[in-house]
Amino acid sequence: MSAGYLIFCLNRLRMNVRSFAEDARGNFAMMTGILLVPIVGISGLALDHWAVSTAKSEIENAADAAALAIINRAAAIMRESGNQKLASEIGRNAGNDQFDANVGKIPDTKIEARKTTLSITGLVLESKIVWSAQSTTRFSSLFNWKRQSLEGVSSASVQLPAYVQIHVVVDNSGSMGIGATQAAQDELFKLNQCAIACHLNGTDKYNKARAAGIKTRIDVVRDVLVKVGEKSMESVSVPNQIKIGVYTFSNDFVQMVKITDQESTNMNKFKEKMGKDFGLTGVGGGTDYHGAFRELLKVLPKSGDGLTEGTPIVYIMFITDGIEHTQQNKGGGWWVADADALRKDGSPIVVAPSPPLTGLSATYAYRGQTRSDMGWIQPLDPRICTPIKQQGQLSTLEIEYIIPEDKYWIHNGTADVRFGWVKDKILAKEGAYTLSHNRFRKCASSPEDAHLASSDKEIEAAIGAMFAKVIPKPPRLLK
Repeated sequence: MSAGYLIFCLNRLRMNVRSFAEDARGNFAMMTGILLVPIVGISGLALDHWAVSTAKSEIENAADAAALAIINRAAAIMRESGNQKLASEIGRNAGNDQFDANVGKIPDTKIEARKTTLSITGLVLESKIVWSAQSTTRFSSLFNWKRQSLEGVSSASVQLPAYVQIHVVVDNSGSMGIGATQAAQDELFKLNQCAIACHLNGTDKYNKARAAGIKTRIDVVRDVLVKVGEKSMESVSVPNQIKIGVYTFSNDFVQMVKITDQESTNMNKFKEKMGKDFGLTGVGGGTDYHGAFRELLKVLPKSGDGLTEGTPIVYIMFITDGIEHTQQNKGGGWWVADADALRKDGSPIVVAPSPPLTGLSATYAYRGQTRSDMGWIQPLDPRICTPIKQQGQLSTLEIEYIIPEDKYWIHNGTADVRFGWVKDKILAKEGAYTLSHNRFRKCASSPEDAHLASSDKEIEAAIGAMFAKVIPKPPRLLK
């Protein structure tokens, strides 16, 4: 081959290569052919990823629904019977059935394992379902990726509505009949020539004050109890969940609203009953803590777990102005001291009165009567609260004992020196209520459950706080 021919061939080749490079015809088809395989492969992987993600989401939804089914069914059993073992078994079975039914509809997916549990702690139920699965791929198997492992955990918890009984024990003795404000005391004196213990001059004295719109401390307590009672019932989520009993005491003990009455749950009837019957005592004197607590124990149930109406959580609220007079009404217009009455009739003693509790040298003998007639005038003895606290949660409200102006200490036209005794012999020694309130802190289930109030607004705030602490929260899904 000659050199010239060789050069010719090379030039020709160079021209053909240049021509091919400059010719754009058929490039798209060629590039498509080259890229088709990876495009199809990536699309297949994307479809498989979407299918696996969808399967996992559907399994998670099924597990969430199953976790809720467990606690819903278990909660129903707990409310019916309180049987935790039965509730756990039936609840878990309900969850398993629902989970299996839902995941059985998911294509190309096999559940390898699932485990359901239910824990019950007090009123809180918590369910958990742990699962694992395999999702089969379609296109990815071309790349030797035939299955995708999946796993997850779903849980739910709920707090059941607690059944509660609230037993409110209110001192309605004469000292609670003082005007709630200084202005009310002045008005009361103008109306009745009396500002405290006016009932001793006849029951019409208190009724006249109410008719005139003069608000005494016992009226403040009544109005607040109606208000917070109505507010409390807004939290009711199951019938008879909250029951409110009200008791009054002075020298006797009256079940004003029995815990078994319709009034304990029906606030219209409660309001009517309180408005008609709740007020200052019209019978003699006395503020017998010992007798009141002894009678309360006869009707006070033992606090339960709150799961059923028959096992309620029991709360007791003790409201008084902090001075005891251990005197009982035994009928027939005569009164006896609590301790002596117990010895005579043989009834059980909670803690017998054992004054002098504050170093007093002698009891106060009213109008020359003997101790067995009149009993002791003394501060609260916190020992008597122990049996009550063994039955339920006890909170106290000490309403500061007010000694009005001297001219207001009137009883049958004569200054009632009992109030001077309280002022000079008890309150002075108690140290402006510091020591007195410590007695109530010891009486209550915890120091935080002991409240102190004086004005009508403070009384309302204290009773509101007492109820706010014990009213059950509505059932709710915790997670």
